Amino acid sequence: MAAFEYIAINAAGKKVSGVLQGDSAKQIRNQLRDQGLSPMSVEKIEHEHKPKMEFFSSTPRYKLKSDELNLFTRQLSTLIAASLPVAESLQSIAEQAEKPRVQKVVAAIRSGVMEGQSLAQSMARFPQIFSELYRATVGAGEAAGHLPEVLTRLAEYLEGQEKSMRKLWGALLYPLFIVGISLLFVVILLVYVVPQVVEVFTESGQTLPFLTRALIAMSSTLQHYGIWMLAALGLSFMLFLRAMKKQAFRARVHEVLLRLPLIGRVLRVANTARYARTLSILSNAGVPILDALQAAQKVVTLIPIQDAMSHVITQVREGMSLNKALKQTGFMPAMSVHLIASGEATGQLEAMLLRSADIQDSEVDRLVSGSLTIFEPFMILFMGIVVLLIVLAILLPIFEVTQIVGS
Repeated sequence: MAAFEYIAINAAGKKVSGVLQGDSAKQIRNQLRDQGLSPMSVEKIEHEHKPKMEFFSSTPRYKLKSDELNLFTRQLSTLIAASLPVAESLQSIAEQAEKPRVQKVVAAIRSGVMEGQSLAQSMARFPQIFSELYRATVGAGEAAGHLPEVLTRLAEYLEGQEKSMRKLWGALLYPLFIVGISLLFVVILLVYVVPQVVEVFTESGQTLPFLTRALIAMSSTLQHYGIWMLAALGLSFMLFLRAMKKQAFRARVHEVLLRLPLIGRVLRVANTARYARTLSILSNAGVPILDALQAAQKVVTLIPIQDAMSHVITQVREGMSLNKALKQTGFMPAMSVHLIASGEATGQLEAMLLRSADIQDSEVDRLVSGSLTIFEPFMILFMGIVVLLIVLAILLPIFEVTQIVGS
């Protein structure tokens, strides 16, 4: 039984759309007619697939927002814990979903389960929605018979990630707003206000102070070449994004970021925290350590750390302990290495990995909060100095004229 997306006309002459399940498009059309609807189109929801070298594809692609994925995971965990079969749980979620895209994805997953696939295999139809970590955790939960518990931990993990991102963007919003408004104010001053004010001085023929001449030059440059400068900036940004698609260039950029004093530390700790938390979830779900290491490597966003974690997999496969392999990378904090070593020695690796991730997340929060606390007043002071220089550049010629007239 497959999932079909339909568009039909109801008795009032309005278009309606939705998702139904059946064996064929003809059966779906018959179902719609039985409901008093006139079908316009009925299309089967195919799995998401896109070859790497293909730029255009007729196959539909779907995407869920993070809060939608979190809600789906939490609902599925609750329904399965209530002893409902997986297919029935998915059917219930699809019926309750308000967004059509959620209905389509859940219905497609259910059709895969009805065809005899496991839940993880059905989710693999949508790799852009369900990451390898997600699928590996669900697959391990199915194999061990602990799917509700695994889904609950997965939901907590996803909710924690979303909460961290919201907290980070919330902290960055105010400084970014200050910077944007300040730059806009300075540009308006240089392009529209300064030329009108200094025109009087340039026509008088008096020798202007250096600060005033520099301000006039900047204002003239923005007036005549501002559009071109903006276009060049946009083009440079587009070229940079295109270059970032190349592995070698992206690796060099990541190396530079990791060398930066504060940013590098934040990125390093954030990546190793995500790595440790992923390992904890997968290990607790019963995923073999090598498979867990491979899945955890993919949640790391920086290429140098990815390469180091790939070396960890090789060393663990050859018999080295996890803590020694992680210590040799130079990326994992010393405290985390000690916790992991303790976990391996006492048989509590999952708990120690989770504690390590919590400690590192706390450090990231501390570093970001401390940096923003310093950045905000510094930015206000910097923009205040810029505005002061503009005002002085305008007032200095007035002071000189006043002195000449007074003498």
